[in-house]
Amino acid sequence: MALLTLPLEQIFLPDIFKPKNIKILDAALDETVLGSLSFNGQRCTALKIMFVPSAQASDFAKLLAERVERLPVGLPWQTWDDGTLSKITPLPNQKRVEYMKTLIDDATSKGAEIMNKDGGKVVGGPDSTLMVPAVLYPVTPDMMIYNEEQVSASHSRVSFCRCLF
Repeated sequence: MALLTLPLEQIFLPDIFKPKNIKILDAALDETVLGSLSFNGQRCTALKIMFVPSAQASDFAKLLAERVERLPVGLPWQTWDDGTLSKITPLPNQKRVEYMKTLIDDATSKGAEIMNKDGGKVVGGPDSTLMVPAVLYPVTPDMMIYNEEQVSASHSRVSFCRCLF
């Protein structure tokens, strides 16, 4: 209940991009990546849409895209040079890949951009289910991805304006 009584500035951190708050921003980006892409986004509690203050939304999307680009893409048991395992792994089936392509195509046809390199790309051939997550921005309510449950490797950035509250 106490959280509901806080001013919007304390809930949404409009000054999160100020140099004094870089650790908070880093933590927010780390938690966004973890919350949206752990288990390849295939869990009911995965973060799928993030509301970010309008003034910082574009910057947040770019920073998030950079983090997603650094994640190793491969099979779950694949070990990389630095000893880490793949963080982005195959989707459950081809039907899910096609559905994600539909959501991404709909969003980009309505003005969203894929912010990360290779976002939405399928790796490993036409029958592969290994899809690179797409960071989409800006996302608006008329896009399918805004309203539909994705349960997959994609997530959206939506900006908001304080005047809407």
